[in-house]
Amino acid sequence: EPFRVIATLEMLAALFSVLLLCQHLPRGRSGLLSLGGTGDNLGNRFIVAKMMTTKFPLCVFLMELAAQSLQRRLRLHQQWVDRSQNCEADELSNGVVHRFRPENRVNVDIESINWLVLPDLLQAGEELFDGLAEEKARKRDAPVTPAPRPARKLAKLRARDPW
Repeated sequence: EPFRVIATLEMLAALFSVLLLCQHLPRGRSGLLSLGGTGDNLGNRFIVAKMMTTKFPLCVFLMELAAQSLQRRLRLHQQWVDRSQNCEADELSNGVVHRFRPENRVNVDIESINWLVLPDLLQAGEELFDGLAEEKARKRDAPVTPAPRPARKLAKLRARDPW
């Protein structure tokens, strides 16, 4: 289902924006920083606003976003824009980079990111889904036993013993 993959990738982009744009914020300071962002996925706007979803792996990236935002004392406001106004993002996802200056590119080593909950939750989710897949396969391959026939209903008393 492409919409689940797209929503997860857009959530990952929001997470990277928090990690990269706010990496030089002083730690331990009090206050609240509000970071705005736009996307053409209306569902993610509500997911970020409520900090709630049950879709996997989208929920894992949302939990990491929540943990990173809490650590930085940050609140992310995600706005929605029409897809026609977000053509640069579509071009980037398709590898078209001619509109962007190379000196503005930020190279990221994903292995060096200090994830708070992401690796553990992804592993737990994968184990859960692997277990579910095994259980489905076991049930699918199990021999089919016919269900017991339901007991026959007795005729109503007025039909069995009319007066």
